[in-house]
Order: sequence, then C-alpha cells, then structure tokens
Amino acid sequence: MVATQPFTQAQGELPSVRVVHTSPDAPPFDVLANGRLTFPQVKYGTASDYRPFNAGNYNLLRVLTTGLTSTAVLTMGLDLSFNTHYSVLMLGRATNLSALTLVDDPIMPPLGQAKLRFVHAAPDAPAVDIALRNGRVLFSNVAYKWIGAYQTVAAGTYDLEIRVAGTTQIITTIPQVQLNSATVHTMLAIGLLSGPQPGLNVLLLNDVSSGLTPPMESKSLDLTAPHYYYHNYTPADLNQYPPPVYYQPQEIHPLNYYEVAPNSAYPPPCPTRRCW
Repeated sequence: MVATQPFTQAQGELPSVRVVHTSPDAPPFDVLANGRLTFPQVKYGTASDYRPFNAGNYNLLRVLTTGLTSTAVLTMGLDLSFNTHYSVLMLGRATNLSALTLVDDPIMPPLGQAKLRFVHAAPDAPAVDIALRNGRVLFSNVAYKWIGAYQTVAAGTYDLEIRVAGTTQIITTIPQVQLNSATVHTMLAIGLLSGPQPGLNVLLLNDVSSGLTPPMESKSLDLTAPHYYYHNYTPADLNQYPPPVYYQPQEIHPLNYYEVAPNSAYPPPCPTRRCW
C-alpha cells in the first residue's frame, strides 16, 4: 500500500489542476504527473479538463511531445493546496518553452454579473491594454507573462480591443465576447503578432467549475487489478457501514488517497473517511 496525505474535514476539497497550451509553434503535449499520463494530447489553443490532485509539493509534471514519450520538453514541480484550483500554462516558443501557474477563482459572482481576468501569453507582443471598443480600459499595461486580476463586469456581449499599452493604437479587435451571468473567465492573448501563423488571438476559458471528474457507474469488485473505494463520512457515521462501491482505477485520477496493490490487504479506515 502507498498512502498519500490523508483527508480530513479541516483540510477540505482536493486541489485541481488543468493544463493550457498557448505555445504557438509547439505540437500537442502529453503531460505526466508523477510518471502517469494525466493530460493527454493537449493541443495549442485548448485547455484540458480540471483533474484532482493530492495536496503537497510532490506532484511533478513532465511535458512531452505527443507520441515521443521519452522526450521531455519541460519538467516542473507544483505546490498544491487544499480548496485551490490551478491553471498551468505552457507558453513561449517551442524552443524556449516555459510554464506559468495561475490560481483560479471558481466562486461565481452574483446574477447579472461576470468575472474576467486577462493573461498575456503572446510571446512576441508588447505590453498591452484590454479595452472596450471606443470605451474604457479594463486591464492596463499587461506585459508578457503578467496576469490582470479578476474584475467584475455586467454580463453581456462585448467588443474588445487589444491596444499597445498606454496608447490608442489597436493591435487587434475581439468582437462578440460573450460573458454570461454568474460566470468566471480567464481571457488569454495567444498567438504571434509578427507571424508566421497563428496570428494574435484570444482564448476564453471558463473558471467556474472545479472540474473534478466524478466517478462513473459502480462495478463489481475485481481482485485481479488495483482498485479504489471511497465514501464520505462525518464523525457521527463512523460506526455505520453501507455496502461498498468499487471503481476501476482508470475512472479515478491516479493520485488518490490510497492505492491498493492486487490481492493485498485493505488499508485501515481514515479518521473521517472509510477506505477499503
């Protein structure tokens, strides 16, 4: 048995991580966490789903070119905390790839409002302002790899401009940006200003959901393969034992509370969670 940090009610919800590919001339990436393929085939201009991780600073990400599993183009560590959600951006040119870790805010604003932040991930663009078309500046003087803090705006459809910082010179326009009521978004400037393709554009991500992949339907126990079981309990429930439900390992993120080798003895229960 290999045990990771035990869950307690005081610690709260597991952290979650997603990977965002913003390197304009890089191929799709496979991202491994602690040696296991966790984010497969993340393509340029896309973000993976959020995946749950155990808290701590031992979750190592290796970024590989898809299909070349022995060639790591970037290796990094993460320090993850409970009740926190992260976006890991792969950015820069393929020959100078780097990573930027963002702490996401999944708390929804009130009805009629939306939250938006801006991240500059276009490697050859100068510092920019993000402004309403013919209107006020929302994010000012944001340089490459800088992050504009979340702002709350009225829900609606906006025409935006990316301008050279401190000027009215428009680099590109972003028409019809839809910000629905009670949503949270990260907008990223991606692509290349001076070419070749892809040109400068924006990527709008939804930050509202923690995105923890739920287990699929229950299945019968198979003692010939590793398996996981979990069930939430409060202290008052500790003497109650409902029928166990088992899930095959591919249906739960590999970094889980307990990993049980085939045909091994079950680990003892946790203080606030029964684990078999």
